[in-house]
Amino acid sequence: MEDISLQSRIDVLTEQQVLIQDSAVAFIAQDEELKKTRGSRFVQLGYDQQTWQDIAELGWLGFLVPEQYGGI
Repeated sequence: MEDISLQSRIDVLTEQQVLIQDSAVAFIAQDEELKKTRGSRFVQLGYDQQTWQDIAELGWLGFLVPEQYGGI
């Protein structure tokens, strides 16, 4: 089996995938309340509503939906 290096796997990302990756990195970097978000798993809802809303506004909820049905 051929060993594929991390760099060679990164090089095959499409332009759209790179934009999504950059968006995710920026989102996480600006999330000053990361500890609060991680801690939210212990509250009744199990997630931080504002973080979930931010993720929805970025369009990330459409990743698992085929494009023909409005996904990404």
